[in-house]
Amino acid sequence: CSEKELKPVNESLGKPDVVTDVIVEPFAGGATISYKIPDSENLLAVKCVYVLSNGTKKEAIASYYENKVFVQGYNDEQEHTVTLYAMNRAQELSDPVEVKFFPLESPLMKAIKSATIESDFGGACFRWKNSEKAPLNVEFLGPGSLGQVSTLNILTTDIDKNVYSVRGFKPDLMKFSMIISDNFGNCSDTI
Repeated sequence: CSEKELKPVNESLGKPDVVTDVIVEPFAGGATISYKIPDSENLLAVKCVYVLSNGTKKEAIASYYENKVFVQGYNDEQEHTVTLYAMNRAQELSDPVEVKFFPLESPLMKAIKSATIESDFGGACFRWKNSEKAPLNVEFLGPGSLGQVSTLNILTTDIDKNVYSVRGFKPDLMKFSMIISDNFGNCSDTI
């Protein structure tokens, strides 16, 4: 039994040229980055490296058949920097090309702003809007059997208008709350 060393299938033909004519189109929580790929027979892909608002490092890779890449998962409207590299079949990277952009308001922030909790028959009614129809996770919190705060249910949804009710509680004053998160590690405070 021997150990196999993983290495590129193709030999290097030299470092690839950089991508050019970069255009950034921001969308809710991210951007579409279009570019012109370098003219190289050895080109494999374009690699995009970026850091989300919460500090998570991400990569997006598009094959040489594409001329755009999507970066998403931002939860603010601050300026962000994305670094693009052309990558050849020997997995060598070109010199970096940096682009800056401001993402639009994220689907998570829109849902947080629209969230409400109202009294309901024997419990509470939770409402929120998800106009971007992004996958969101919602954790419903309420009084537990021993008086502590307890998770009542967790729901993942991507529909635009959401209503969820919890019932089975006595008609006493009780505290209910919710936490909304996305698939990129961004999370609301307790609502």
